[in-house]
Amino acid sequence: MELGSDDPALELPWSSSDPHVRYYDLKNHPELVKQIPEVVAHPELGSFLSRINAAGFPLATAKCDVWSSEEVAPEEEIFGDRKFVSYIDVVFINETDRCSFESMKRSLKTFASCSATRLRSLPLWTWSFAAVITIRKSWSVRMRSGKVVRRYRRA
Repeated sequence: MELGSDDPALELPWSSSDPHVRYYDLKNHPELVKQIPEVVAHPELGSFLSRINAAGFPLATAKCDVWSSEEVAPEEEIFGDRKFVSYIDVVFINETDRCSFESMKRSLKTFASCSATRLRSLPLWTWSFAAVITIRKSWSVRMRSGKVVRRYRRA
């Protein structure tokens, strides 16, 4: 659990010193999905990001990345000696939901149920799937410039 003021926090919108790594506000600018390097390399990721950021959907994406890894657990060896790894940080757009543990818990149960239903419809040999879900404490901060940023810390 990371909740101290010195613990790392994800601020939205975030920035990077690397010009190839940046924040994309896909909720307000869905057309930007085509500019994300990870989507150019893996178009199926774009479909997922577009769905999460769709108008009326309660979540928005904050960050994502994809890579391949040779770190294969013994139980994954039947799928080969490499694996595709990805993460997507998502946040609630509604302030009440963002600050409610109960709301997060309900949403996680729905996500797990929908994912399991979808995976059960695929042939077993086509997937190896694991999800790690981190709940982050959220709060808003008004910067000296007057700009409001949201900060997220693992809870």
